[in-house]
Amino acid sequence: MLQIDISNVPAQRLSTELDGVAYTIELRQLANGLFVWLSANQEPVVSGELCEHATAIPFFPTPVMNGGRFVLLDTKGKDAPHFSGLGARWVLCYAQRGEKWQ
Repeated sequence: MLQIDISNVPAQRLSTELDGVAYTIELRQLANGLFVWLSANQEPVVSGELCEHATAIPFFPTPVMNGGRFVLLDTKGKDAPHFSGLGARWVLCYAQRGEKWQ
C-alpha cells in the first residue's frame, strides 16, 4: 500500500499517477465532514463523497482504476477524518488490486 502526501488544510487538490492511471483528488472540509472528488484519466469517479475511516474510495471497484482504491486511515483510532489531522493522524493510502487495507 502506498501513502499519498496530503496537507492539513481545509481544501486541497492533488494529482498523481499510480498503476498507469492519472488521478486527480480533491479533498474539502465542509460543515458536516470531509468530502472527496476523484477522477481517473480525467473521468469522474467520485463526486462529493463523504470520507470515513477505512472506507474505500470509491466504495465499489471501477474498471478505469485497474482495481486500485484509495482509503483514508485513522492512525490513532477509528474516527472520521478532519482536515486538521490530514497527513498525520489521517493518512491517504492507495491500495493496489487485491491489497488489503483493514
